[in-house]
Amino acid sequence: MSKKEERVKAKHFAQLYRDLRKDREDAKNEPGAADFYYGEMEMHRRSDSWGTRRLLNAYWAVSGYGLRPLRSFIRLLVVVCGATLVLNAFGFQDSVDSSRGNPFLFVVGSLVNVTTFDTEVLTTTGQGIRVVLRLVGPVLLGLTVFAVRGRVKR
Repeated sequence: MSKKEERVKAKHFAQLYRDLRKDREDAKNEPGAADFYYGEMEMHRRSDSWGTRRLLNAYWAVSGYGLRPLRSFIRLLVVVCGATLVLNAFGFQDSVDSSRGNPFLFVVGSLVNVTTFDTEVLTTTGQGIRVVLRLVGPVLLGLTVFAVRGRVKR
């Protein structure tokens, strides 16, 4: 079977999964609808264009299509721990003494855009970490919250 034929079959199955999901949603069966949503997204990941497949690969890896709260929470913890380590090693200027503050608190504050630290004590690396945290942190936090909400709602 050629790649083109596989993609056509996957698109067909994606539509079937979508129809089944809509039926489950209309019947107020949220767990069943979530299972069909996962299948639908898997078929889209196999059938769509190159760029969309890459985006769906990332969405699957980070949060299991928004259905796996532990997956996105672990990614968030990895980002927090990694940013804390890098910030502690390279993020503060040398002229600042050891009482410069807790890098972990700075990282957590940057995740939710509440920073009480003086950002002038940061190096260029520290500023970069802060920017990345302000972009990536809320996304991972949001994916985690929405996935938990979906689990609790069921």
